[in-house]
Parts: sequence; structure tokens; C-alpha cells
Amino acid sequence: MTQIPAARQSPQVRNGCLSWYAGDTFELTLALLLRDQDGESVTLGPEDTVEVQFFDAEDRPVRTFTFTQTAQNTVCIRFDADVTAQFPRGDYAFDVRCTALGRTTLAHRTHCHVA
Repeated sequence: MTQIPAARQSPQVRNGCLSWYAGDTFELTLALLLRDQDGESVTLGPEDTVEVQFFDAEDRPVRTFTFTQTAQNTVCIRFDADVTAQFPRGDYAFDVRCTALGRTTLAHRTHCHVA
């Protein structure tokens, strides 16, 4: 008898790669632990923004999420039906930038995969 392989949890982060199944809807919360050059904690203020931008395998922008008024240095990306429809199966990457302490890149081309 052949066993049917079990589905992996979706979404998930495995070996630093964010993965989910095409069409899945979910929320992804990013907790930003920021420190300045002296090692002091940085709290985002009301004037700061956080931008999360996704790119396809050809490095073309797919979707940008911009957040203001971040509570406790967290942002929540909502992959509702309209958003997830923009991500067919394939490989993606994302950047995270914020305006605290000038323009700061927190993540650059972090890998994603949609199965």
C-alpha cells in the first residue's frame, strides 16, 4: 500500500525560508528587535514606517506592504484571498526596511517558496 505524504504546516519558516501553499490565507507577524550602534534598544515611533516588499524569481516587485503606527515594533502582514492570489507557485524573496535611525534595511532578499 502506498502512503500519501502528509502536507507540511503552512505557512512555515524552515532554514530561514518562508514557505506556504498557493491559495493559503494567513497572517505573518514580524517582531522587529532593533538596536542602535551602541546596543541600545530602538522603539519605532509614530513617524517611522516599515516596508516589506516581495519580489518574484526574476527580481520584479510583486507586492509592497507599508506600515505606520507599529505597536511594540511588530507588523502583521495579512495574506487574504486577494494578496495570496498574487503569489502563484514559485520562488520569491522579500526585503524589510524601516525609517528608524534613517533608512535601515533589516532583511534583504530573504527567500520564500510557494508550493
